[in-house]
Amino acid sequence: MAALRYRPDIDGLRGIAVIPVVLFHTGLPQFSGGYLGGDIFFVISGYLIAAIIVADLDTGKFSLRRFYERRARRILPALFLIMATCLPFAWAWLPPGQFTQFSRSLVATTLFSSNFLFWGETGYFAAPNELKPLFHTWSLAIEEQFYLIFPLLLLCVWRYFSRWLPAFLVVAIIVSLAVSEWGARNFAMANYFLPTARVWELALGALLSVSEQRRPDSIRSSNISDVAGLSGLGLIAAGLLLFDEHTRHPGLITLVPALGTALLIYFGADARRVARILSAPLLVGTGLISYSLYLWHQPVYAFARGYSIARLQSFEYIALIALSVALAVISWKYVETPFRNRSLITARKVWALSAAGLIFFVLAGTIGNIEQGFPGRFPAAVELLKNFRETGPVTTALPWRSAPTAPDCTRDRHAACIIGDPGVPPTYALVGDSHADSLITDISAELRTRKLSGLLLTRAGCPYALQLRHSGRSLHCDPWAQAVKERLAKSDMETVILVGRYVMMLENSRFDNQEGGIEAGAPVGFLPVQGRVAAGDATGRRRAILESYEKSISELLQFGKRVVLIYPIPEVGWDVPHTLFKLRHMDRPRLSTSHAVYLARSQRVIEVFDRLGDHANLVRVRPDRLLCNTWLPGRCATHVGVQALYHDDDHLNERGASLLVREIFSVMDRKWAP
Repeated sequence: MAALRYRPDIDGLRGIAVIPVVLFHTGLPQFSGGYLGGDIFFVISGYLIAAIIVADLDTGKFSLRRFYERRARRILPALFLIMATCLPFAWAWLPPGQFTQFSRSLVATTLFSSNFLFWGETGYFAAPNELKPLFHTWSLAIEEQFYLIFPLLLLCVWRYFSRWLPAFLVVAIIVSLAVSEWGARNFAMANYFLPTARVWELALGALLSVSEQRRPDSIRSSNISDVAGLSGLGLIAAGLLLFDEHTRHPGLITLVPALGTALLIYFGADARRVARILSAPLLVGTGLISYSLYLWHQPVYAFARGYSIARLQSFEYIALIALSVALAVISWKYVETPFRNRSLITARKVWALSAAGLIFFVLAGTIGNIEQGFPGRFPAAVELLKNFRETGPVTTALPWRSAPTAPDCTRDRHAACIIGDPGVPPTYALVGDSHADSLITDISAELRTRKLSGLLLTRAGCPYALQLRHSGRSLHCDPWAQAVKERLAKSDMETVILVGRYVMMLENSRFDNQEGGIEAGAPVGFLPVQGRVAAGDATGRRRAILESYEKSISELLQFGKRVVLIYPIPEVGWDVPHTLFKLRHMDRPRLSTSHAVYLARSQRVIEVFDRLGDHANLVRVRPDRLLCNTWLPGRCATHVGVQALYHDDDHLNERGASLLVREIFSVMDRKWAP
């Protein structure tokens, strides 16, 4: 086999991979497919690692010790530098809950298992991933897991089944791709983070490397290579432009950028036009610093977001990108490059520094986790910190496979959670999404006081509404709503409490309080079931959703149920506890939102709820009349003194929930008192 040669086009391809990722993590909608940069990196890594291993195997010089030493030189110095830099900023700025999560990520990143950690932490109530400085290391963990296992497998195959190596890789690609597609349809979150769904991309790169040895060079004529290379660029561009947060990724659709990358790797060096593009100095330079740039940009963004009160603007992201590039150039020149030079830094020093870094970060992370984020760092804010609720309940989904954390939660025969007094049959049902879940503790306590019980029928992201589907992945809202309807129709439960984030699901947008507080995350909403409304018909879509809201509630009344309808809970835009924490140095921090903005955004939903008219079995509760114009004229309160009423930007915490639940039962008692 010919000696490995430097290919500037691959460095240019690295540049093409890292630029979309850096832009995507700004959160700006123009770069919705930028996350595919990670998939491009996976294919490149598979190609280069296989090329290195096979070249050494072919010459009889392969050594596992030497291979892992090279990986340590390449990966650890820059990674440890970024982690060490994050520590003082995390200590100074992160509240205890976030610092605890950061401490866990230090350990997981050091042990190359952060993909499993972030999979476990990611959920509806989890702290936003964009605020986690080391969140991006999940992809690095997958690569390192591949590096740990692949050489051993390749060594075995090479020794006993060398001629079958391409077939082995093809089988790995097919199996992993099938697992990836199945996971995308059934377990999207796990599929995104687990290596089983990404192995095929790394194996595809490895197959390219092996195939280069076993094919005649004649098929790489300049004309064929030009067509293939341009096609590869087109596939990557299509993925970057057309993919978004709703794309079922990773899965079969991920073949688009992966095959595009494969074509560029396989034919790029011989494709004159494409080679000129990929070998452009700017792209090659970006590719050279791509690893450091990838490592730096996420913590730079995360700490800037965590420090800022308002959402970062485009011009601020431009400055942050410039800072990330500057830091990347410095770490590439003064950390990455020297450590890759064996004449400057010996293998013994590499192993010693690697061991020291591993021990230090594992210990630091473990201590930070044990100390629960060191709340004593902020003695002046101790009262505020006592009222933090940085996590929320875990929700259940139909079929009732799991139940949320709730007082005295027992299970019925469907494994649904019964709250309140477990000794009596349930006569209440709490139905809705995570806004319903935020009331669990207080409703359960009130039911228990009254010697009553209720059934919890909730699903995060799914307000109760029929014939509607969630625009996100793997949230089967309509089947869930149909199952809830059937169960309520056949049960003896008398009272149904409906709570949901109906406004966001109608408007398909995150909340903007028009004062600098804009809820993080991509737009999500309801879509009518297929065939009811033409694509792009926003007016028809809203009409269908509002009709569903009205019909779904009316049917419950027709079943003879008593319905407690909770109107929209005021959204905030700011993460309340964390924003109050940022304002902790003020003697009297004020954080409120405009009632007029709430009414304007909620108008359509309020009108539909009002249109249900007076009904003997219908009770309405207006949370805005509880929280707005109460403490401040024209404003909706988010805290009382230093006690937050929300645990994020839209979910009530236990204090806020207790106010609402008292109002709910008070209104019910006034209308339905015996």
